[in-house]
Amino acid sequence: MHGRGETRYADNSRPNFAESLSLVETGDGVGYLADVPSNPRPVPFELTEVSDTRAVFRNTDHDFPKQLVYTLRDECQLEIAVSDLAERGFTLSLTRASPACTNAAAR
Repeated sequence: MHGRGETRYADNSRPNFAESLSLVETGDGVGYLADVPSNPRPVPFELTEVSDTRAVFRNTDHDFPKQLVYTLRDECQLEIAVSDLAERGFTLSLTRASPACTNAAAR
């Protein structure tokens, strides 16, 4: 499984940051690779916890982030908590791009 995300300028003219994210099968199970411009090689994260609604990936050797927690809030909402396992971090809230979800979010 592979995904790509990018941040655009406010006028939507061009990307100013792009990253490539992949779930990969490893010898130990499942891994997560983040390929970002600031690192010469993709950064690996190990799947350390998984349930029907939550997946936790960690790489305690990385500077930031050290942990990514994906939480499925409902069929339309995905929350991603990004942290250094201490003081630094942020949370992203994503809404599925489907008419049922985008109409519900607009209400």
